[in-house]
Amino acid sequence: MSNARELNEYRLLASAAIALALLGGGACAVDQNREVAIYRQVIDQPAGTQPSTLPSTRPAADAPLSLRDALLLANLLNETLAHQGETYLQALIAENRAAAAFMPTVSLAPAINWSKQQGTGLSAVSFGGSSFALGGSNGVNRNINVPIQAQGNLFNGMGDVAAQREAHATSEEQRQLLLDQQATLLLNVAQTYYSVLRAEAQVRVLNHSLELQGERVRDMQARVALGDARPLDVAQTLGDQAGTRVSLLTAGNSVRDSRYSLANLLGVPVVDGPLLDDFQPPDPLPAVAEFQNRAQSDRQDLLAAHAAVAAARQGVQVAVSKYYPSISANVQYLLYGQPSGQTLWSLALQGTMPIFSAGTIEADVRTAWSRYRQAVLDDSRIARQSDDDVRTAYDNSQSSARKIIELKAQVAANHQAYDLAERSYALGGTTNLDRLTAQDNLLNAQLQLVSEEYNYKIYYLDLLRATGHFGLGETARAIAQGQHPATQPATTQGM
Repeated sequence: MSNARELNEYRLLASAAIALALLGGGACAVDQNREVAIYRQVIDQPAGTQPSTLPSTRPAADAPLSLRDALLLANLLNETLAHQGETYLQALIAENRAAAAFMPTVSLAPAINWSKQQGTGLSAVSFGGSSFALGGSNGVNRNINVPIQAQGNLFNGMGDVAAQREAHATSEEQRQLLLDQQATLLLNVAQTYYSVLRAEAQVRVLNHSLELQGERVRDMQARVALGDARPLDVAQTLGDQAGTRVSLLTAGNSVRDSRYSLANLLGVPVVDGPLLDDFQPPDPLPAVAEFQNRAQSDRQDLLAAHAAVAAARQGVQVAVSKYYPSISANVQYLLYGQPSGQTLWSLALQGTMPIFSAGTIEADVRTAWSRYRQAVLDDSRIARQSDDDVRTAYDNSQSSARKIIELKAQVAANHQAYDLAERSYALGGTTNLDRLTAQDNLLNAQLQLVSEEYNYKIYYLDLLRATGHFGLGETARAIAQGQHPATQPATTQGM
């Protein structure tokens, strides 16, 4: 009978252990795709927008790539953005952990205990908080308890409430920082995209100039052979041609390097296909005050700073709450007991009142207030920086628009001067050097115009970024439809 009883006891403990293991194993199962989808939803569909279907696979290396598709691709594949998304996810998990502090903890704690009186030669050991005796079974007392226990805080000086609010504000801060990281990434993609286009435009202009100069060299050599030109004219033409080749090599290197950088931002091996850009910023722009107002309400890093101030203020409340007493409850119910007759249930209330904490609570409170002041200072700095960024980007856009007007006039004038120089040279009225100088002036004006036209687009997109409106959904629509995001209705997402 004794052996049968011990066998049943072991079976009971084994069953309880297996049940706990199964419960723990089920709790550890995490759906990785669902976790990632939490932050992907924030950056893939901001403010409830429905952008076009994101590319599910990497495009072919030589496939055409529009600016809008480049933004979508970077948003999907860039690791830095996903890394920031994981930080936001961790903040949400911390918020859930803070909310769990309001819930009681329930545990099942089966235990078996063997004991014998002193002098019997039985040695005792302990394991897992339970006492075990080793030796013969004669005179050994056995005790089995399978209790279920519940513990919970009834009052913690409002510290748990403040901690939950702090965690919520922190998760909102990380959410805004995720959107801010997204805007930064997309702006970098746009800048690099236009760097490629600018360099390729320079290559086209230089190639066209080089073709004309090749024809001019052959014409000049023929004239020298006929005695209508001097050898100096040939040397001047060859020197100008060589200088254009050097500029062409430099522009070609810029194209290659910019494409490498673009591929790295997009998360793809190479970008060899043509870049298709049909985006035209609005002209004229709205008043700068409109952009500044939008930045104050929608700029992501500023919203993150506001959330950081709220989190720091709750952190002060968490530290102050340690001065207050805390009350906790412990409930235990005995599911099974051997021998019988033991206490069926028990309820214990415990209160803790700090009397002397060696200054640690005061130090925590002072530290919390210091962090709060830092958060306020950061908020003020970012707000001022926001206004400065908007004014700078706006002034750059306005200045670039005026430059484009003047450069177009300069190109037209230099083109006319070049045509006159060609005709005058054909009639013998000017020298070959005058003709080459006119051509260089025209070439430089064309290159400046091409570069400034792309600069204007970059300045405008930088202005959107400064106002908090360079996001996936809104900017992609503006690029595709030629709309001005700052004139659309405001959103709570700052997108």
